[in-house]
Amino acid sequence: MWKQILTFVLALMIVSCGSSLQTKHLEGKGNNKESASLAAQHCEAGRALSQNGDIEGAIEELRLAIEIDPYYADSYAILAACYAGLEDFDTAFEVLEDGLEHDPQSIYCYAMKATLHTAFGQYSEAIDDFTALININPEVGRLWFERARLYFETHQWPLAIADYSRAIELDPANIDCYIERGELYMLTGDNIHAEQDLDRAKEIDNHNPGIYSVLGRLRARQGNYEEALATINIGVELAPGDMAMLINRGNILMDMERFVEAVEDFNVALESDSLNATALNNRGFALAHIGYYDAALQDLNLSLELIPDSPHTLDSRGYLYTCMGDYEHALADFDRAEEIDPSLGFIYLSRGNMYKEMGDLQRARQQYEQAIERGFIEAVEALNELDAME
Repeated sequence: MWKQILTFVLALMIVSCGSSLQTKHLEGKGNNKESASLAAQHCEAGRALSQNGDIEGAIEELRLAIEIDPYYADSYAILAACYAGLEDFDTAFEVLEDGLEHDPQSIYCYAMKATLHTAFGQYSEAIDDFTALININPEVGRLWFERARLYFETHQWPLAIADYSRAIELDPANIDCYIERGELYMLTGDNIHAEQDLDRAKEIDNHNPGIYSVLGRLRARQGNYEEALATINIGVELAPGDMAMLINRGNILMDMERFVEAVEDFNVALESDSLNATALNNRGFALAHIGYYDAALQDLNLSLELIPDSPHTLDSRGYLYTCMGDYEHALADFDRAEEIDPSLGFIYLSRGNMYKEMGDLQRARQQYEQAIERGFIEAVEALNELDAME
């Protein structure tokens, strides 16, 4: 992980301050240009050693750089990345706080903090870090882009769209901004703007597989499943073995009720990462549909061990328990999913289906209506079927 962290921090250094590590010296702190220059040399040596895998040697050089000039901010961020590489995260954060004490405007230290907070799933803290970075250097599109991704991850979608838009203003060639904003527009039901963003992404690079991943999902949401599958297949051809692409194709195959083929895609995805919670959840859900209940339960339990508060996986396991006739455990899972995020309409549809299986049509109707209130239009068909039964 430390190589990824160091690469990200160095990338921010490049886009924010030029193509090489530069001497950063705070005037009026009792330092001089000679000490700053010497600190820069040791910092550069530490960076090179860290990239070559000599973490202990890098730490020694970086500690020396800080001793020579504690106001040379670059050293702290790279030193923290080294400690992160040794999985000594407490020391990494301590180093960053020390760096920010000496230079409260250090983009490097904030970038490192943001990266670590993101790696630990501490998205609120990471958003604060990127906000500080944006306040320091608001003309760097990459910063807006990274904060947009965090807003996306935390379902703060209007804020995410605003940040993606600002990132595009600053860097119109960033294809990922168009793809990810297009995905957000799709998720919020704004298909027109989603299509526009994906078309713009194609103009930049029509061989980017991410375009076809989102476009395939958009076609599926529009009910054009054959076109959706053909589109996602282009993405799979462009990025064979890509886990996200395989998961998305598996999802489309499930929409088409081709569950055996979906399981095959999830199997290949899990060959890359056997502990991917999303792939485990989706495979478990597909296995439940074809009657492999024990295998499905094993997948869903493992997914919940990895992400205990996932409403999606709780809903999947609730569906499985419903199939097994275990309504007590099904209800417990649906109720827990609702506690975590009561805005998710699919939970109410699933719980309504459970009540329907139990013969409690009145409660089923109430659940379907709540699903529709939350914009989950798939529940309309279930409600119509219920009307026909009564």
